[in-house]
Amino acid sequence: MSNILKHAEKELQCFECETGTYKDITVNYFSQLSLDRSCVTEDVTIQRCDTCDAEIIDSKASQMIESNIERNFPGYYDKWKTKNKSRL
Repeated sequence: MSNILKHAEKELQCFECETGTYKDITVNYFSQLSLDRSCVTEDVTIQRCDTCDAEIIDSKASQMIESNIERNFPGYYDKWKTKNKSRL
């Protein structure tokens, strides 16, 4: 999504409030994994609405967050991979 925002001739209108526009912002992204586990990923660029603060996390940001979670909690995603495994 960030490539679309950077190369678009006009700004992307917010999907939530429909009045604001998304702007790139770099944040320390907090992920609550469970009641006793959380993880902070530093310097993640996301898109946030300048009116209502709705956020878009593009694939690059998502990959950064997931990689950081896996680095800090090895095997965290294994249960999801097994649970959602194709049954073909």
